[in-house]
Amino acid sequence: MVSETSDVESITLFLVLAQDLNTLSGNNELIKFADDSTLLVPEKTDVSVKQNSAAYRMWLKIIV
Repeated sequence: MVSETSDVESITLFLVLAQDLNTLSGNNELIKFADDSTLLVPEKTDVSVKQNSAAYRMWLKIIV
């Protein structure tokens, strides 16, 4: 029997794992809250949204 994790456990796990998630550029900002994250990328930056998104997806594949 597989036990389901509670919402609190899921959020706690995300917060612990999200500490490893960072932007590829100091110009970009990643806001992490509970089980959600937002990537802010200025118009002029050295790393594109596409590059940051690819890195984020790679991070997700590692933890899932």
